[in-house]
Amino acid sequence: MTSLSSPAQRGPAPVGSGPRTEPAAGALRVLILSDAGRGRNGVGVYYDDLSEQLRERVGAVMLEAPPGDLEAAFEGRRFRMPGDPTQALHLPKVRPVWRRLKAWQPDVIVAATPWVFGIMALPLARATGAALCVGYHTQFDRIADLYWNGLVTRFARPLFHFWDRVLFRFADRVLVHNRELIDDARDGGARAVTLMGTPAASRFLAEPAPAAPDRIDSLVFVGRLAPEKRVDQVIEAARSHPTLAVHVIGDGPLEGTVREAAAQLPNLTAHGWVDRPRVLELLDGADALVLPSRFETFGTAAYEAMLRRRAVLVSPGCGLIHWPELRPGVFVMGEDEPVSDAIGRLRTAPELAAVAEAGCAAARTLNERTLDHWVSVLVDTVYARARS
Repeated sequence: MTSLSSPAQRGPAPVGSGPRTEPAAGALRVLILSDAGRGRNGVGVYYDDLSEQLRERVGAVMLEAPPGDLEAAFEGRRFRMPGDPTQALHLPKVRPVWRRLKAWQPDVIVAATPWVFGIMALPLARATGAALCVGYHTQFDRIADLYWNGLVTRFARPLFHFWDRVLFRFADRVLVHNRELIDDARDGGARAVTLMGTPAASRFLAEPAPAAPDRIDSLVFVGRLAPEKRVDQVIEAARSHPTLAVHVIGDGPLEGTVREAAAQLPNLTAHGWVDRPRVLELLDGADALVLPSRFETFGTAAYEAMLRRRAVLVSPGCGLIHWPELRPGVFVMGEDEPVSDAIGRLRTAPELAAVAEAGCAAARTLNERTLDHWVSVLVDTVYARARS
């Protein structure tokens, strides 16, 4: 793991006020605020997995986030996202949430998103004296360009930038999950920027992984069915490789397109959105995973497939390949290479099993280092806040 701190002290002082005690890791109280539904998308999966793993290493963890099931009860209002009704903005009833979180008295708050829960972290940190970390996962302006028309994007982009910059300037530390985001966070006024790895859910580590494949007869795609994921090319790959069983897992604006194709292609199965245990089953039942996204901050699905000793094929836009220890454990598509061509190369790769074995070992080692690093960063941030 690499920790990068900006030497310049820019922007206002951290929001935490007053002296705090300096708890050891075993007594640390960590509050995670996320507007992403639990397990619903990449950010939702990240913090769901992180909170589960941290509970064994710190004093207490609270994850305050909307439910992943969009039909589940929620204390507040829910608005479906324009352009993608499988995602939602959640507007919680702030007063009861505020009272509960303030009474919990966290030592450190991790704000994961620039919406209501994320913004709430600013006054909550001030009221409790907690240290504040901001998780910077996504360049929302790039997403806005893909889904919304020019008029909506014209208003959305400045709003996203404003939210990010407010959080950056008042945070004790900004946590990024892709090296490309480091300069962006610094330019936004972050005083300290730290590169963090991605934790895995314990179930992907605890269950015995199947043997590495020596041939590719079945393949899965796991992710949102959205334009930036190049789902259309996954469909085309199924059409070009009729002897290859292709399983598409997830929902999103292109789910109808996937289901229509599945009705025409006997080797293509559309599973829709499934829970994490079912994802594990489908990964274990396949030989490989493909993640052809135009851009992917990290690529949790690919990471999980590596932990399950599957062959993994990713695009050059996948952030995972920028982690030196993981890069030898995956196959990378060429720039602008059609997914069907890349899969054809994968199916004839002589080093298939060896790469999958290497990827599994590297992913497991990185997971342990990531969790150690998370604890270290949280404790250090609390210590720095207490001493300021």
